[in-house]
Amino acid sequence: MVPSHRARGDRDDPAVSRCCNRSIAAKIPRGAINSWLRWSMNELVEEILKGCYDLHVHAGPDPYLQRRMDALETARHAYEAEMAGFVLKSHDYPTAPLAYALNRMYPGLDVAGSITLNRSIGGLNPQAVRVAAKLDARVVWMPTFDADFYLKRHG
Repeated sequence: MVPSHRARGDRDDPAVSRCCNRSIAAKIPRGAINSWLRWSMNELVEEILKGCYDLHVHAGPDPYLQRRMDALETARHAYEAEMAGFVLKSHDYPTAPLAYALNRMYPGLDVAGSITLNRSIGGLNPQAVRVAAKLDARVVWMPTFDADFYLKRHG
C-alpha cells in the first residue's frame, strides 16, 4: 500500500495547499504537517462555532438514554465556544423552563426551549403547546418515537 501524501508529510500535498498558504507550509518541518493539519482543523472548527446556532441539541437528563453531557455542561461548552445559542430538545418533556434557567446563567447565549409532541406530553396536544409557548418555547417538534411511521418500523 502506498502511503498517502498526508502520511508522508509532503509539503506539496494538494490538501495542504487547500488548507493553508504554501509559504506557511514551507516553514513547517516535514514531520509536523499531520499535527499542523489537525491543529489547523481544530482552529477552523472553533472559528465555525463562533456565532453559530445549533437547531437540534439533546442533553441530559434523559429518561431512556445516557447523554454525554447534561444541559448545564452543554450550555457551558456552547458559551465558552462563543456560540450564539442552540435549541434544546427532549423527546419526553418540554425544555422551555430549563432553557430559561440556562439563559439566566449564561447571558448572551440564546438557549431556546422546545416541546416534542410524543405521548409523554399527551401526543398532539394543543394545550401542551399553549403552555409551552407561554413558557417561551420557540420550537414545536412533531412526534418522533411515537409517530405512526416510527412505530410501524420499530414497533
